[in-house]
Amino acid sequence: MAESKKVDVAIVGAGPYGTQLAENILRKSLYEVIIFEEHSKIGEPDHCSGIISMQTFFKLRVPRSAVLNKVRTAVLFPPNLKDKITVKSKSGTVVISRPLLDLYLAERAKEAGARISLGERVLSIKARSKGYVEIFTNKSKYIAKIAILACGAGARLQHMLGFPTCKGINALQADIAGLDLDEKIYMFFSNKLYRGLFAWIISHGDCFRVGVVGNNPVQKIKLLLKHMNQQRYKILKWHGGLIITGGPSKIFAKGPLAVIGDAACQTKPTTGGGLAFLADTSQILAEEIVRYLEGKRLSLKYYHKLWLQKFQSSFRAMRAARHFLDSLTDDEINELFRAMKKESAESLLSTADMDRQERDLIQLAVKLGKHLLKKPKIASKAFYAAAKAFFPA
Repeated sequence: MAESKKVDVAIVGAGPYGTQLAENILRKSLYEVIIFEEHSKIGEPDHCSGIISMQTFFKLRVPRSAVLNKVRTAVLFPPNLKDKITVKSKSGTVVISRPLLDLYLAERAKEAGARISLGERVLSIKARSKGYVEIFTNKSKYIAKIAILACGAGARLQHMLGFPTCKGINALQADIAGLDLDEKIYMFFSNKLYRGLFAWIISHGDCFRVGVVGNNPVQKIKLLLKHMNQQRYKILKWHGGLIITGGPSKIFAKGPLAVIGDAACQTKPTTGGGLAFLADTSQILAEEIVRYLEGKRLSLKYYHKLWLQKFQSSFRAMRAARHFLDSLTDDEINELFRAMKKESAESLLSTADMDRQERDLIQLAVKLGKHLLKKPKIASKAFYAAAKAFFPA
């Protein structure tokens, strides 16, 4: 093999977390940064629903060209499909093209000085005792001072380096033309069909993106469309992937190694979305990387501590909500929706913060408290879920 190439920071994965991290490092320093991307094109594969809040839209400086739709109304369906809740958001949500966002963030990283190597797959990474990292790819060998995994939820490299692997649920999405539906976000809750998350239909540019989780996904998508009285449509493309809902990893960094984004399970347990934390998380890690390279840190371990200080309360609340929802029968979910309608939960949800959900989840729990207490089985599940999230074993 040819002589090893030397670099300061090696990042595995040219998705949003990898490229945003590279840009943030280079805006603060003159260190050499390389990003390895195993695919030949940025933005592949596209398995994101594309929904982000207006707050995240402005934080990431998403270009208008990447915006597919702006949606103000979401309709939430319980298993019986009758006691639905309609939420009209005052700020609205944005549906974006993830490939276009990824390309935009990659261009910003390159403008800042990062080198992106397409079609280069990292085969193995070895941390050496002398404070450097060996990286072997399908093209070459590299010596880096720091290596960061921003390669998504795939467990191969994380497992190889001793990082926890993420808990998630398999999902399948279809881009479908010809649906006779309004431009809204439709969410369907049923633990019989979609345990672990929910199903969704999202206006996605000139088509709709329909997604489900769990086994027999093709049949579930067809059944969902039948329930929505959709008879004539055309499936344009399929997208598969893993949605992470188990909460963040217990380890983010080991010496000169770190994980970020999906590789660190930094996604919302309630929805599986991760772009909401991109700007702040990449900023925290970039600052710690620069401190490490300047000799002000012995490792990257403070990255985890700083991240928890900012996000732990949000994730505990969202994890409690996920545990609670996953524990319910479909009849109990129907009862929960009826309670939400009685308490006019639509007004609370219309002003809810999509990104930092702890305040709204607590307010919703308080609002529904008197109804839950009349249903001892549901109430006990709520208390158990909260205990499991806030006081893990």
